[in-house]
Amino acid sequence: MTRRLEKINDAIRDEIGSLFLHVLNDPRVSSITTVTNVFTSRDFSRSIITVSVMDDDDKKNETIVILNKASNFIRRHLGMKLRVRKIPELVFKLDTSIDDSQKILDILNLNNSKNLVEGDS
Repeated sequence: MTRRLEKINDAIRDEIGSLFLHVLNDPRVSSITTVTNVFTSRDFSRSIITVSVMDDDDKKNETIVILNKASNFIRRHLGMKLRVRKIPELVFKLDTSIDDSQKILDILNLNNSKNLVEGDS
């Protein structure tokens, strides 16, 4: 990844995070929504923004749908804040890494509990 691409990704992540905190007032969007990563294509035509949503599964999916519908508004906001010629198309995706990590920990804990019970017998 080029240095310029890294800077664009960081700037997009920071600005969208700030937008979530200070500008976006949609009650349908979970209040605990965090930008985890931004991946911009080399030609700067598209950015995939992964977000973590701390809520139930229905609210997570609803938040992603709403963010994708609001992507033009968010893109215009970025256009006012960032000094770049072209703002990429924004696509929001759910970051499930926290949920995946928790499932793995639960499995490991269950396995450890079984081993302790079997060891006591």
